[in-house]
Amino acid sequence: MLLSSIAFGYPASSENIFQTVVAAITLALALIIQHTQAREQLVTQRKLDETSRRSPAVLAAQRLTIGGSTTSAAEHAVHPILV
Repeated sequence: MLLSSIAFGYPASSENIFQTVVAAITLALALIIQHTQAREQLVTQRKLDETSRRSPAVLAAQRLTIGGSTTSAAEHAVHPILV
């Protein structure tokens, strides 16, 4: 790179400044993308948590919890063929 700037008559200091600016922009974009992905992941996790709280299976399991002892929904489920 430095040889090409000498060959075309560009000052080496200008090329160094340009390379530094490009590196800084690349770093800033990488950090922005990381931040955006982390926010999207957090939103997705919140949606999944809310969906799991509202799901019928989870609500049924919560209703089966009596007096601090937990019984699984599978223990109380009625087999559809036997009904």
